[in-house]
Amino acid sequence: MIRIELVGGMPVGACRFLSSGVTRMPSLFRRTAVPLLALVVLAACGDDPIGPRTAEDVTFDASLGVNLAAMTELPTGVYIQTLQEGEGVSITTGSVTLDYTLWVSDGTQVEQGTFTFVLGAGQAIAGFNDGVSGMKVGETRLIVIPSEQGYGARDQPRIPPHSVLVFRATLTSAGEGGDTPT
Repeated sequence: MIRIELVGGMPVGACRFLSSGVTRMPSLFRRTAVPLLALVVLAACGDDPIGPRTAEDVTFDASLGVNLAAMTELPTGVYIQTLQEGEGVSITTGSVTLDYTLWVSDGTQVEQGTFTFVLGAGQAIAGFNDGVSGMKVGETRLIVIPSEQGYGARDQPRIPPHSVLVFRATLTSAGEGGDTPT
């Protein structure tokens, strides 16, 4: 919890910072400009200084191999590109297991591992669920997830708020209910 002590409608630190010049200003200006400045100072401390970021908002590190023009954009703003075809039916429901690597758009690798979850059950971030749906076993996809379909303004370990995420995911298996053709 953050506690801001106000003095005359201003955060204490801002008052100290402005104290020498503000007291010499005309009274009307002090009554209007100082509260307005306080709003600006407080707004700068908000949780959402950047706002949602889409894939089009960022420049991707060349090492990621992201070319949005060559990818398919889903209705949610998630981009997908099949890098290696899989076999069998497209998976749209059920338990899936994937090997993946996750980067942020500047090319920083955040994590790598194996993840098992049930498609559509809210066990993965929305953009990952969307990006994986329709894959076939053995398929590898590049998935670009806009911030609002990822972690949004939430700060995650090694993932800054409003990050566009880049996954390279390979579907290694699909379990019960995971064989719904599309």
